Amino acid sequence: MPGAYGYADPLFLLLAALALEVYLGRLGWFGGLLSRPRAAVVRLARALERRLNRPERSLAARRLRGWLVTVFLLLAAGAAGWLLALFTRFYPFAWSLELLLLILLLRQRRTWQEAAAVIAALGRGDLQTARAALLRLAAGDIAPLHAERLDAPAVLPASLTALGRRLADSLISPVLWYVLLGPGGLALQQASLLLARLYGGVALYEPGRAPEAGAFGEAALRLARAVEWLPSRLAGLLLALALRLSPAWRSGDESALRRPWGRRPESILAPLASALPANAALPAGLSLFTQACLLHGGALLGLLLLRLLLAG
Repeated sequence: MPGAYGYADPLFLLLAALALEVYLGRLGWFGGLLSRPRAAVVRLARALERRLNRPERSLAARRLRGWLVTVFLLLAAGAAGWLLALFTRFYPFAWSLELLLLILLLRQRRTWQEAAAVIAALGRGDLQTARAALLRLAAGDIAPLHAERLDAPAVLPASLTALGRRLADSLISPVLWYVLLGPGGLALQQASLLLARLYGGVALYEPGRAPEAGAFGEAALRLARAVEWLPSRLAGLLLALALRLSPAWRSGDESALRRPWGRRPESILAPLASALPANAALPAGLSLFTQACLLHGGALLGLLLLRLLLAG
């Protein structure tokens, strides 16, 4: 039961974390709590890549080593998450650590703020600030040098694409894997995304592009795409439902409404760039993002109430 001594229902923790993240937004110095663990994982992954991904080795050997390193790091991340779960499940009120972790990892208001910063900068005609805000919103999807070459018309579709991807990989995906596998699943999801960006670079969302680490990075990309496949489709479905509930923002792409399942979220938001005036497209996308977050929170609340009814 939620609030029981030493235990809290995962769905209750998720709803509390989502509400607190919306209220708190950027968490100041709290947001840096994960920087050291992330930096340690990055250093280890880079060290292993330098040691094992040497050009004198064959492609097959580098590919095999990439799989071994990626699987090892993902299993280590999952093990750390499940050890945390053992601690939080059996020690009184240790679930507060789990709650803090969820607040730090889930992104609703932070994504909204980053997209709003792009809108504000474009409204002022401040292209440099808009590019910087886009880089924060894109979170590794766009290379910094490429972002510096984007003009104002190109910033708009890139921002819509990034907004859809953050809905999938920074909200739907961590929630889904946390619900399915607990903190271990959440750690696996975060580690897979980190390794894919580290070894694959911007190739994560461009299947035809070679990863930055070459054959060594193929495993990280394939596993991250597998982990993000279902959350991405769920995010697209939520955006399609939000689009159906918001006739004023319809892009004219009725296929998004007729066949919402199987669509990536960026394919729902991207048509707004051409269907609406430049000053309305990104605000429309941000409105759909907000509604999708509300639908997502409502679904979690419904699951929690159903669980309580069945338990009672």
